[in-house]
Amino acid sequence: MSKLKLPFIAILSLTVLLLGLYGIHLLIGEDSSAPSMSIGEKQETNTAFQLDKQILPDFTLTSTQGGTINSESFHDKPMFIMEWASWCSYCQEQMPFVQEVFDQYSDRVNFVLINATGFDGETPEAAQAYITQKGYTFPWYIDQGLTTADILKVESTPTIFVVDKNQTVQTVFTSVQTKESLEAAIKQVLN
Repeated sequence: MSKLKLPFIAILSLTVLLLGLYGIHLLIGEDSSAPSMSIGEKQETNTAFQLDKQILPDFTLTSTQGGTINSESFHDKPMFIMEWASWCSYCQEQMPFVQEVFDQYSDRVNFVLINATGFDGETPEAAQAYITQKGYTFPWYIDQGLTTADILKVESTPTIFVVDKNQTVQTVFTSVQTKESLEAAIKQVLN
C-alpha cells in the first residue's frame, strides 16, 4: 500500500504545483513589459491622446526596402501618421479614405503609414500582400517589435496623428474616421 501512495502523492503534489504556477502566470500576465495594443477602440483615455498639442517624439522606422528612416526626414512638411495592421478590420475600413486624402494632399503632406509588425502575428509580407491586393500607392514603413508604437503611445489600431510643420501633433484619432474628418484635420495643419 505504501508503494502505491508514494507515486500518487508525487503526482498530486506536481499537479498542485503546476496549477499554482499557472495561476500566478494568469495573475501577472505573459509579459507586462511588452507593448500591447488593441483593435479600433475609441477611448478618450487612450495614451496616444497624451501627444495631442505636443511636439512629436523622434522615432525610427524600417523602409519596405530594408533601410532605416528617422522621423526627422519627414520634417519638411506636415505629416499624416497612421499605425495599422493588414488584418485589422478597422484599418481596412480606414484605408480607402487614407488613399483618397493621400491622392489629394501628398504633394503638401508627408504620409507615414506605419505597419504594426509583430502585433498579433503581423508580418511585412502580409502587409505588402494586402497593400498590393488593394492597389494602395501610399508609402508605408515597418515598425518591427512595435518600438515606434511605444514611442507614440499607440494602444490600438488604427491610430492617426496629424502633425503640423513645426512638429506639433494637432489631431489624434484612435478610431475609424471619414474622409471628411481626415481632410479637415489635414487642412488645419496646412493653414
